[in-house]
Amino acid sequence: MSRDLPPNLRAATADARLIGGLFVVLGAIPLLVAFNTGARDGWGARLMAVVNTMILVGPGVWYVAASVMMRRLNRQAVTTSTRVAVAQLVLVPATIVLGIFARDLGFSPMIFALPSLLAVFFIPALIALLFVLRRIRGMMNQIAPEAHGFEPLPMAVLPLEEPSEET
Repeated sequence: MSRDLPPNLRAATADARLIGGLFVVLGAIPLLVAFNTGARDGWGARLMAVVNTMILVGPGVWYVAASVMMRRLNRQAVTTSTRVAVAQLVLVPATIVLGIFARDLGFSPMIFALPSLLAVFFIPALIALLFVLRRIRGMMNQIAPEAHGFEPLPMAVLPLEEPSEET
């Protein structure tokens, strides 16, 4: 099926896969830091792993998986990817602000700052991804217009038979 797709749709889904791969690889850096500091600060390492997964690794894995679904013209993957990208754009500044107040909460600011500062450089890439997802949706509509689950099908009208009086 993906060989039958136009090259511009294949290139657009490859863009989503590239962004996802970058986020997964970039997410490995804070995870290594979290595992190395885990012996000294168990809760801090766990919290950094959770923050890192929410900001970098989780969305990155989703973009890679969604790119495969988009090649199969799955519109739900485009919708969900758009929601994930918007949530990621909201989470990055929110964790930076949370990192400012982390010392008051008893945590190291690096728990929140490291994943967020790595992701902040990719905010323009996320914005570009939103435009790519919009372009993918448009190409999907050109290839196969969106169908609805309850469309009436044309059927031939059969004549009614008169009931027989033998019964």
